[in-house]
Amino acid sequence: MITASSCYRLSVVLVCIGIVINSAESLACDSLWSESNMLSWRVLSVRRGFVNGMLAALADQVFATRGTRLLLVSRLAAAVLLMFVARPAAAALLLFTLLVTSAALHLRNQVSGDGSDQMTTIVTAGLFVSAVVSERFATIGFFFIAFQAVLAYSTSGVAKMVSPIWRSGRAVPLILSTDTYGVPKVGSWLSARPVCGQVVTWSVIVFEIAFPLTLLLPEAAAMTTLAIGVLFHAGIAAFMGLNIFVWAFVATYPSLLYVRGLL
Repeated sequence: MITASSCYRLSVVLVCIGIVINSAESLACDSLWSESNMLSWRVLSVRRGFVNGMLAALADQVFATRGTRLLLVSRLAAAVLLMFVARPAAAALLLFTLLVTSAALHLRNQVSGDGSDQMTTIVTAGLFVSAVVSERFATIGFFFIAFQAVLAYSTSGVAKMVSPIWRSGRAVPLILSTDTYGVPKVGSWLSARPVCGQVVTWSVIVFEIAFPLTLLLPEAAAMTTLAIGVLFHAGIAAFMGLNIFVWAFVATYPSLLYVRGLL
């Protein structure tokens, strides 16, 4: 059984690697959200119905190009430091910084978030709870992370199950045939071999729906399921370019193992 301290440290390292990659990518794509681009705050602020008056003026300063760059640098620096900080008070402060900067960037970007951003925030929030409460109640954060992971996988699997195109077995080949989220050559290869496409598509559905059993399976079977999960997300990163999903979701696995041990 994984210990609480090992669960915490491993989760921190995994989620922080994802945050560092994500923040570095955003900084490297500086031109996408500069003032001359359609993802600039000048354009996105048209949708800012939640702020007005003084808040709008503050948002214009914080979410302008310079402010956005500062948020990303602060987020990246906090993630790097957190991987090497052991003192609870300092770790809690850095986790809080990650939560605040991630929330600010979510408000600023609005149109560019995905499931990896949400799961990264969930893991960060759970780790923050584990860092600030007494050791006796630290498991609350791990339970939160574990059950959010189970919910994410199972609802995704059920959503696919009720989709006619997923049940037909054509979903994965069609997704991989797109330029944005696929490799057209691989998608064409699967489309030309319907049986292979059906096997791959239904494998995804079955894996996601069955994932909650990880909390109840024997240790060897649970570890095998999580290993399949790592390969699953690695494949998504390789073929769909969604590389942050690997770190965001695998960062929940230590909590899953810890909660499984308690159950």
